[in-house]
Amino acid sequence: MHPRFSILIGSILSFASVATGAFGAHALKAVMSPQALETYEVAVKYQFYHALALVLVGIYGLVQQNAVTLEALTSGGADGNKNSAIDRAGPAHSDSTNSPTTVAKVGSASWLFLFGIILFSGSLYILSLTQVKAWGAVTPFGGVAFMLGWLSFASTVWKHPSQS
Repeated sequence: MHPRFSILIGSILSFASVATGAFGAHALKAVMSPQALETYEVAVKYQFYHALALVLVGIYGLVQQNAVTLEALTSGGADGNKNSAIDRAGPAHSDSTNSPTTVAKVGSASWLFLFGIILFSGSLYILSLTQVKAWGAVTPFGGVAFMLGWLSFASTVWKHPSQS
């Protein structure tokens, strides 16, 4: 997933978290059992946490994508000519901090967070609204996607630290 798309989806899902949370607190409170409402609230919380994670991962991906450009614009060559630094850092420049693999791994974390939201929060929303217990069997798969997303993101940050 492209970092900007991750930020876009994360922002939309954050908005949706606020909207569904408000809907649950006002409209559903009177018609749901306390247990169903608690399940609904867990879905909202995890959706919100991981929507913000999508934004975070997207921002990290954009920073990594732009690292060479910023370095090239702020550092001159041996002769102080900024154009020579840009020429050296052109498209063929390969730096571990912003390599295509870093952006791809950031994308992997984003997809895992998105799938986690769909599976975990989605199944809990359906479970709380329908009381069909079978949806509870889907929820752990979303939890696993969340955990794998965090591990993927941590691995990316660990293997590709920012340069000082």
